[in-house]
This record gives sequence, C-alpha cells and structure tokens, in this order.
Amino acid sequence: MAVRDKLRELRWRRAGHYSRPLPDAFLTPLAGGLEVGGPSAVFGAAGLLPAYPVLAVVDGLQWSAATVWHTLDPESPYAPDGVATGALHIADDPDLTAIPDATYDVVLSSHVIEHLADPLRALAAWRRATCPGGHLLLIAPHME
Repeated sequence: MAVRDKLRELRWRRAGHYSRPLPDAFLTPLAGGLEVGGPSAVFGAAGLLPAYPVLAVVDGLQWSAATVWHTLDPESPYAPDGVATGALHIADDPDLTAIPDATYDVVLSSHVIEHLADPLRALAAWRRATCPGGHLLLIAPHME
C-alpha cells in the first residue's frame, strides 16, 4: 500500500468512517434481509455499515454454488459474520423469480451491481423483493 493510501486510510479511521452506526430510522423496521453476493465484512459487526447485528434473519443469494472465490453447499444455512441466520439461495436469475414480492425489509449488496450486465433490471428485482417502505443498502465503487 502506498504511503498516500495509508495516510488516507488513517484519516478515514480517525474521522470514524470505519465505525459509522446506521441511523435509528433505518434500523427500526428491519427484521429480515437478503444479501446479494455476500457475505460482506462491511455489513458485519465491525464493518462500516453494521447491518447484520440488527437483522433477525439474513438470507444470502449467490449466482452459482461454485466460483473462483468459493464452493458453497446450497443445503447449508447462510452465515454472515460467522452466525447462521438464514437460507442460502443459489439462482442464476436476475429477476429473482423464486423470491416472492415484498419478502424482505432490506436487500444488501456490496460491490455487486457494477458486475451485472443489466443493473437496472437487478435493481427492479431487488426492489420488488423488498416490502413497502423497505430499503436497498448498496455499496458500489466510486472513482475519485
């Protein structure tokens, strides 16, 4: 890591950017969530946006059980932050047809949207899967 990058990271940590709590208005209605492409440390208890600790259930969605990064057992529970909380869905389906409308209070996604061929279609499917008044909590790269 370059010295400039190290200094930037230190400034961010001092400013509290790596321990930012979610606002109460966001936390109150959350009971269950769907994470697309996770688990992601950023949503963990020590992450920038600690969503896992405030969700009663977190289901996971992966496009494939076997990738370069992992081999998953579709029968295993989804275990973000090391705690089994929900089901693991394996579906190469951008419309999420197996997930009923208004199922989740929140859809979480970290660095997935930029890899999709049709991100607007994915956003529409994710929004359909959220309850009325639900949330999409997305992290996508930004270029300075």
